[in-house]
Amino acid sequence: MYELGVNLVPIIAEEAVGEQFQHIKKAIEAEGGKSFDEQFPRLINLAYTMAKRQETGFERFDSAYFGWIKFEANPDSLETIKEEIEGIPTVLRYLLIKATRENTVIGPIVLADEKAKEALEVAEVTEITEDGDITSISDDEEGEVTDEAIDKGIEELVGEEDVL
Repeated sequence: MYELGVNLVPIIAEEAVGEQFQHIKKAIEAEGGKSFDEQFPRLINLAYTMAKRQETGFERFDSAYFGWIKFEANPDSLETIKEEIEGIPTVLRYLLIKATRENTVIGPIVLADEKAKEALEVAEVTEITEDGDITSISDDEEGEVTDEAIDKGIEELVGEEDVL
């Protein structure tokens, strides 16, 4: 089981994205791979600028069409699949990893302990005044949750005095 995540350059026409995605799937199937799940590429903003060598030099991109394909393949065919993907001129970047067939997306963490929930809700903010006095105020009174309030909530949750 493998998963291929791929960024396609954003300069291709939106109508051509499907054709490019099919080209990637055909490269996998040509080596005996069988896809069983996928997400069609959609335009996203990138966390950082990526560069791709073009005929005229390097071109920089701040967005890309991102999609993924989960597939089964013989491990011996992976090098050929990678070479095929690298040869597709519209591929900005890709990542090929081992995966499981199951969906491994984890939902939000649920606090089962009522005391833990209360500790996070009633976290106090410690404030040091200009005179050096230490005071505590509720985050409800302050109207915002600070790093200190979160740290104190974690300390109460874990039950330790000193948390780094």
